[in-house]
Amino acid sequence: MYSFKFISSNESNYSMDLVWENAQDMEHVGTLHGNTNIDFKIMNVEKSKDKSFLYDQLSYIAVRKFLGFIPIQSFGYRKILSKYKLIQAEFSPLLNISTRLISTVQSHKKRNKCWMIDYVEVSVPWYGLVLKNFIIKAIKRHAKIQCTEDETFRERRKILSKKKINLRLALFNTPEMNLWEENIVEELKSFEKNILK
Repeated sequence: MYSFKFISSNESNYSMDLVWENAQDMEHVGTLHGNTNIDFKIMNVEKSKDKSFLYDQLSYIAVRKFLGFIPIQSFGYRKILSKYKLIQAEFSPLLNISTRLISTVQSHKKRNKCWMIDYVEVSVPWYGLVLKNFIIKAIKRHAKIQCTEDETFRERRKILSKKKINLRLALFNTPEMNLWEENIVEELKSFEKNILK
């Protein structure tokens, strides 16, 4: 495997806090980002111990749109390091490509604006080096589209905040591992029934 690094940056017209709130939310990926994603499932979550963030870490499965229309499944892990900083690793078995990024929200010289800056490392098989420039452009395009789509989310949160409606951040979907655990007794009965036949 060979790796290369680059920086992807996008500007938001909203405050660091609004962007950070949005950055923690992964559940909107499969719905709000239909131009770049097909599906998103949280596999497992470790809740924030001191409740300062939405979670400490989580694992997920995403179905991304490769070249804008080809469904490619990837497995990811994300961990919040501190306010305005998280790390994320994702692996696509079909493409045999893995990415690691340090995702940050940084201040802007203009008031009530901020930068979303990702420090990205991509690992590819030897033949993937030929596609290095294409991969960099594709990842930057993906991030730009998602950041643009997220601006409407941030606008809604700003309107609610002005109206003194402060909705608490929450995960709405039950992680897949929890669903499996809830049904483990039935699963075991099903195995036993099939094996005894």
